[in-house]
Amino acid sequence: MAGRQPFGINPQPMIDNFLREHEVDVGRFLAAGSFIGALSRLFDVVGALLDGRIDLDFGVLIGVIVGIGLWQHRAWARMLVLVITWLAAGFCAVLVVLVIVGTRMNVTLTFGSTVLRQPTPLQGMVFGCMAFPLATLVLVVLNSGKVREEFRQRAAIL
Repeated sequence: MAGRQPFGINPQPMIDNFLREHEVDVGRFLAAGSFIGALSRLFDVVGALLDGRIDLDFGVLIGVIVGIGLWQHRAWARMLVLVITWLAAGFCAVLVVLVIVGTRMNVTLTFGSTVLRQPTPLQGMVFGCMAFPLATLVLVVLNSGKVREEFRQRAAIL
């Protein structure tokens, strides 16, 4: 059958219709998330300073720069988020494969405030499977027609 998607599911039109129907400004929504992430990292840096440690975290600066780029609908910011999300999805996939083949991991996984040192295979599988749907959703949203138009309109104004 021509034009059929793998597994018979194509979420792109559903996401695109939802974004258009609710007039979501995805660039600004993602920018807000980037600013909140930068603020969280800043709190970590300040907390480390109060404990007498120096914590150089460039995530604060990068989060603010990317947030400004997304807020202004800059194409480079959208592409950077796409690249970072693809890397995260790839990491999750590799993690799941390593667990499936039985590799014992000498790594530390951090998910929010939860820290897993040398996770068991089940913990590694759960960690990888939890992050993958979020990365997939971000990729689908950033590749939707509405988001491409948002960022294209900004490029046409400049």
